[in-house]
Amino acid sequence: MLVEAKWFLYKYKRLLVALGLLVALIYLVYEGFHNDVATNYANQQLSKIGIYKIKYPSVKQVDALFENTENQYSNVLFSYLNSKKETGLPETVPFSWNQFLDLDSYFARKDIQDKLLKENSCLKLERHFGKPEAVSFNCKDEKFDNLIPYKINENIFLYLTADNRVLLKNLYLQTSAPNPASLVYLMDDLVYQFPVDPKSQLIKIEEPGSLDKNLDRFKTNFAAKFIHKPLADLFESKTLSKFDFSADWPEVLDFDAPKYFSEAYTLNEPKASAYDWRFFDHLQAFDMNQRHAILKRLMRGWSHFSQQFNIFSWINKESMVGWYWNGLNLPWTNDLDIQLSASEFDKLLKFNNTLVFDYNDSSKGHYNVFYLDINPYYSKIRGNNNNMVNARFIDVMSGVVMDVTVLILVEDFQGLMSSKSLTEKERARFKDLERKESMALYDSSYITYPVDQLSTFIPALFENEITYVPAKYEDIIQSKHKSLIGATALQGHKYRQFLRLWVNQENCKIDEKAIVSPSTKHDDEECKKNSQQVRELYEKTKKVTIQHFLELNNFEKFKDNLQNYKLSIPRDARRTF
Repeated sequence: MLVEAKWFLYKYKRLLVALGLLVALIYLVYEGFHNDVATNYANQQLSKIGIYKIKYPSVKQVDALFENTENQYSNVLFSYLNSKKETGLPETVPFSWNQFLDLDSYFARKDIQDKLLKENSCLKLERHFGKPEAVSFNCKDEKFDNLIPYKINENIFLYLTADNRVLLKNLYLQTSAPNPASLVYLMDDLVYQFPVDPKSQLIKIEEPGSLDKNLDRFKTNFAAKFIHKPLADLFESKTLSKFDFSADWPEVLDFDAPKYFSEAYTLNEPKASAYDWRFFDHLQAFDMNQRHAILKRLMRGWSHFSQQFNIFSWINKESMVGWYWNGLNLPWTNDLDIQLSASEFDKLLKFNNTLVFDYNDSSKGHYNVFYLDINPYYSKIRGNNNNMVNARFIDVMSGVVMDVTVLILVEDFQGLMSSKSLTEKERARFKDLERKESMALYDSSYITYPVDQLSTFIPALFENEITYVPAKYEDIIQSKHKSLIGATALQGHKYRQFLRLWVNQENCKIDEKAIVSPSTKHDDEECKKNSQQVRELYEKTKKVTIQHFLELNNFEKFKDNLQNYKLSIPRDARRTF
């Protein structure tokens, strides 16, 4: 059979090559028109503030199809709840991290069992990790079960191997991690929140059936218990006043407040410091293809969650810069940046320590789960730099995070200036604002914004999902992010303007002199032709990036009336990317 195939290819080689060239020619003619339209408009917009270009990595999108962990837990949970049809739903539902993440399967591995038998005390585990004496490690020689001889109570601030990182977080989740306070299920236009029993316990169902059938039965059995909140298709501009940013929070200077959020410090992986250690999985987090898909589902999950609970937020910082370039996240960033006002943060507080199951796309086989964790050390004034993020929305299968920060109205300049965490430059800026009697907003990093910069927000598409951006996004980019908009290449990436993508320079080699110049159409086409990763990324993003520049064009048309701007886009159109 193999010989026959080789003979066929040899005999018809020229014909096949000719057909391939014909198809490629037709494709390039078709694509050239769309590329020119979008690129010309892009250059007009970017030239206004001196932008040229950046890059995007080669990514092969992988959506989360959690068939063996979270879905197993959801399946037995809804089977259990359906059995309560006659007696009514319990006040709290049972939960354990063990069952939720199937930790028994991990600890049943022979290599893990051998390691636990060998490192059978906290002291031996410390030596295995290479812990210096000066580094603290909250491990207690308290037998958890017949296999695990100790309890891990918190992270260790050491660079560990990736495998040891996973071992540490699984030991923590198995032995010490508290249960979430609640579970939120988002299912199409229905929302349900379950309080969780704080005591860890397994749900035992011998034959739970299928998840889809159990969900359908639950919707029928307990229809009256659901919140009916359809996801919108029409989005309007939002206006906030200074009162939305006024926070009735404590004004506490705590110079000894410990760092709340802790990261997955990993040997030879400096970017691991962006991942939450409790859910870190190097196989997903370090794979660029996976990470792109994870960030997209984080954005989609947050959009669904915030819409269905009426929590208004917007993208800012590097996420907004990425949106401005091409509607996508900057490829070298490992997280997302969301901001909200103090009044919206107050709404978010009641969802602290919540697992969010985003089943809005379950009909397409996508089941995503996130953990919302709010930093308890939030106040108007900070005593140190340990807690510069107010909350995190975390992908539980990888540890990739969305950082959530709150904007607060400056009401006590003297109190702010007494914080030791302020640099002299920041202290001088607050003194100047006080002298001018200016109204300003600040976040937990003491970055300030004039109130009028964050008063009107317009709906936009970021990673093909609905979000909001400040109407004065150009002013903010000019004042806060000049280093990200004035170059043709950044972080090992070059912006390919005719592909509308930041492309890793390893994917398309480039002469050093050409790095500082705008890319040409010929070079961009050659890059796409010679790199399969670039071709795949381009095919997946071309409609989205063209849509983005049409969106910027609409903003330009409405620039004098952005407070009345509206965006209409069906949910199904946002699902495809």
